[in-house]
Amino acid sequence: MFLKNVKLGINRLNWGYLFSMKKLTVVILLVIAGSAIWGFSLNEPTPDDEKLLLTLVENVLKQNHYSKLRIDDSFSERVFDLYIKRMDYNKMYFTEKDVKGFEEYRHKLDEAILKPDLEFYHLVTETFAKRLKETESISEKLLNKDFDFEQSETYETDPDKRTYAKNDKDLEEIWRKYLKYNVLNSYLGKLENQEKAIEKGSDSTGAVIEIKTEEELMEAAVESTKKNMKTRFKRRSEVDEEDNFAFYINALSGAYDPHTQYFPPQEKENFDMRMTGRLEGIGAVLQEADGYIKINSIVTGSACWRQGDLEVGDLILKVAQGNGEPEDIVDAPMKEVLKLIRGPKGTEVQLTVQKKDGQITVIPIIRDVVIREETYAKSAVIEDSKTNRKYGYLYLPGFYARFGERDGRSSAEDVEAELEKLKLEKVEGIVLDLRNNGGGSLNDAVEMAGLFIKDGPIVQVKTTGQRSQVKSDYNSNITYEGPLIIMINSFSASASEIVSAALKDYGRAYIVGSPSSYGKGTVQTFADLNRYIKPGIQLENPFGSLKFTIQQFYRINGSSTQYKGVKPDVQFPEVYDIKEIGESSLDYSIPWDSIPSVGFAPWKGLRADISNLRSGSENRIREEETFRKLNERIKWMNAERNETEISLFYDDVRRKRDERKEMTKEFDEIKTVNEDLLIKSLQEIAVLGDTVAETRIANWEKQISKDFYLHETLDIMHDIISQMNVPTIAEDHIDK
Repeated sequence: MFLKNVKLGINRLNWGYLFSMKKLTVVILLVIAGSAIWGFSLNEPTPDDEKLLLTLVENVLKQNHYSKLRIDDSFSERVFDLYIKRMDYNKMYFTEKDVKGFEEYRHKLDEAILKPDLEFYHLVTETFAKRLKETESISEKLLNKDFDFEQSETYETDPDKRTYAKNDKDLEEIWRKYLKYNVLNSYLGKLENQEKAIEKGSDSTGAVIEIKTEEELMEAAVESTKKNMKTRFKRRSEVDEEDNFAFYINALSGAYDPHTQYFPPQEKENFDMRMTGRLEGIGAVLQEADGYIKINSIVTGSACWRQGDLEVGDLILKVAQGNGEPEDIVDAPMKEVLKLIRGPKGTEVQLTVQKKDGQITVIPIIRDVVIREETYAKSAVIEDSKTNRKYGYLYLPGFYARFGERDGRSSAEDVEAELEKLKLEKVEGIVLDLRNNGGGSLNDAVEMAGLFIKDGPIVQVKTTGQRSQVKSDYNSNITYEGPLIIMINSFSASASEIVSAALKDYGRAYIVGSPSSYGKGTVQTFADLNRYIKPGIQLENPFGSLKFTIQQFYRINGSSTQYKGVKPDVQFPEVYDIKEIGESSLDYSIPWDSIPSVGFAPWKGLRADISNLRSGSENRIREEETFRKLNERIKWMNAERNETEISLFYDDVRRKRDERKEMTKEFDEIKTVNEDLLIKSLQEIAVLGDTVAETRIANWEKQISKDFYLHETLDIMHDIISQMNVPTIAEDHIDK
């Protein structure tokens, strides 16, 4: 349920403005039950909207954020570093002299925020504007010269390993290498597309291709880079004051934790659209990440989910409409990127993305609406002819809830219904798949965990300054009490971690998957800042909204899921390093801690020996070709990630691109279909002869047949059942 409307108590001081005591409706991202009373008092604001906004945000966070941070020199350092980093993450605009000039404010921003004083903000923005014009001139000059791709030199792609330019000459050298890197990649992309078209006999539209010479392709690559740079500089120079100031406000909010964020009015609207899926598009939740647009999550049932190539963590570098010229979006504000990516159903958008291994690839996606059925729980029966076992597979993409909608659906109720279906099929064990499940409703998570135990505590929720609240399952009925495995990966977060942690602590389920789940153990809420302002105060523009952290989750054993996530009983190889993509990788994330455990009665059912399960799985993974190839790829990707200084010599770059393509092709060609499995989806088709639904179900069954992680999980389930002496299907039939 939503938090109830809460009344803000505002103390009146000796200044002329009084902030409103209107009720404020707050929306919980990971929905929690209960209510809270917030109150704060403000220092006298000035008529200046920016100073008023700064004061307002600081006071809301100081009084209501989960972390009661002191506004001191240490806090000032956080704000300083975040703001400089966000203004020039790639270290391509500011010089060492610029940054040295900013340093006098490193320990003064706490006082500046409290005054409020925007001297630092204006200094940085004015310096950036100056450098932006200079680098635009540098870019134009360099792109009118020829690049020597036979010269042996390198370019450092990792900003953390670079330093700011020592002087203007050094700044020009940084841009020369950067532009050379872009032109070379553009050229090779065009060359590879032409080679594919020649092999196919036509281009992507089916038209006869016009073969271009190397000189013509290079000329086109330079022109394309010129156009992209022109767009990039124009876009950055036209960032309005609202968005500019939002950078600074978000340095302040980000100093509290990475999930605390200020949204200008337009950005809040965009956020709502991304969360509700009201717009037709590709179906990915995007995140601004230090000058780049990053894939934060993939919406189940969406266009990019069905296409399959876009992954969480990918960085979008360019966007093209169909076969149009790609437009560079590095340093572009989110609202500009959304305009390019969104579009009517049936139209194509092509995304140039950089993968985690550094590979740059183009992904074509046909825009579409989300298929709602794909966002709900669904199950299948899997019979293994090799072991003569019958298993249940239950997939849950998210913890959805009704949220007051009359026709809404509850994930807990849907999972219960799927469990009943699987029980009727007399399955011998069930796999609950929570991979890539980013969470959702806490109430549904508590109810869902309760389907597998008699009753008892599920999770603890703590607000600063208050005793932790225990969320418990009070229903003594057990929907399913047979062998249970929960699958997780690095993108299983929040409510997924609550369910898997609780059932692991009870000893009710075996957890298998990545070395750790995501590690997000906090709750955020939205507050509309305009509701804090007394009617009558005139603002040039309305304020936006503030998302901030208000609570933290703890397991029933007292350990937080924050940072550490949930560790599996049996670990699988993982392509992604949790230190690079998980909660612990984010700046100033709330650290792990613990509180006292709560009493609970461990599961008294039969349990298999986990050490035996682990050793059996390790042996199979060591011998199985798919996992051997996967481990080779992981090792190669780790080496690629660490090799951030790349050659700008043509032969080296072409060879490296060919290596990446070959490695990807080699892995993609591995036979992953398990022909020993007979898969039957339990999804119901509402209308007889609905070929679209039939195709969707057939595709899901095919996906299951190729999921080698799931196949290994079923082998683990076989080991569990064997240890517990459960008869096979054939033996059970004979006994009857």
